[in-house]
Amino acid sequence: MIAASGRRIGWHDLPPRVRAAVEEIIGGHVTSADSQTGGFSPGTADRVRTSSGRRAFVKAVSPAQNEHSVRLARREAAITAALPANAPVPRLLGTYDESTYDEAATGWIALVFEDIDGRQPRTPWVDQELAAGLPTHSRRRRSPTSPQRPTACAPTSPAGTTWPPIRRTTSTPGPPHS
Repeated sequence: MIAASGRRIGWHDLPPRVRAAVEEIIGGHVTSADSQTGGFSPGTADRVRTSSGRRAFVKAVSPAQNEHSVRLARREAAITAALPANAPVPRLLGTYDESTYDEAATGWIALVFEDIDGRQPRTPWVDQELAAGLPTHSRRRRSPTSPQRPTACAPTSPAGTTWPPIRRTTSTPGPPHS
C-alpha cells in the first residue's frame, strides 16, 4: 500500500476497465490527461479532455493505493451528489464503483466531475487568493443545510480523532466585510 504522501498514480495507470467506464460517463475517448498536484490521496487526480473537446476532472483510487482513500472517495461522491444544483462547486457527472458501497468494499472507485477553469491556491496562502475565495465560502456557509443531506463533518484523522463540525467550532458569523 502507498501512503498518502503526495505520490500519485496517473490516468494511464488505471486499469482499462476503469478508464472505459470513466469515458462512458464523460461521453468520449480521453485523448489527454493532466495529472494534478496536491491533495491527500495517492489515487489519480487528472484533468482530462476527450476527442470532442469535452473536459472533466477524474479522481480514482483502489485499496491497493490506500484503503482509507477508497472510503473517503465514496463519502465524497455521496456528499457531492446530494448538494443542491446551485451549490458553487463542480458538478458530479458520475461515479464508477466496483463494489457494493459497503464498508468492506474492495474495488476501484472513480469520481468524474465537471472540469472548471482555475488552479490550486498557493501554500502558504497568499492574501489575495484567500480574499478571492472568502465570498464563496461565505455563500456556502449561509446556505441552508437539508436534514437529508449528508455532512462532511467527521473525517477520521491519522491519530484516530475526528474533526468537530465546522458549524460548532466557528465563533464568528463569517468573514469581515469592508
